[in-house]
Amino acid sequence: MMISVRTMTGAFLFNNDDVLMLKRSSIKKIAPGLWSCVGGHVEAHEFNSPVISCFREIAEETGILQNEI
Repeated sequence: MMISVRTMTGAFLFNNDDVLMLKRSSIKKIAPGLWSCVGGHVEAHEFNSPVISCFREIAEETGILQNEI
């Protein structure tokens, strides 16, 4: 079995005492059904700008835009 490595980004979004967590799909290969932070894969053109990658993933997964954070 060959292991592949991918660069990931993740963010915890706080609102006072609340933290936004996402529940992973039960059909995911890795960590199915577990709660996780907002995040995903860093695209090749984002390697020098991980913050941009993080904001992109937040928008993709939650609809929350950078100017709303």
